[in-house]
Amino acid sequence: MNPDFNKTTIDTLAKRAGYKCSNPDCRVNTIGPNSDPEKSTKIGEELK
Repeated sequence: MNPDFNKTTIDTLAKRAGYKCSNPDCRVNTIGPNSDPEKSTKIGEELK
């Protein structure tokens, strides 16, 4: 069962992790640039 975090908590945790995957064998960025300069692309997996 996945925890039910609200958007504010998810955003705070992502920022605190430096937008890096928390898996020690991974550590890739979970957010990156978008072709639209006003947006970013989330490539991480959100728990639902």
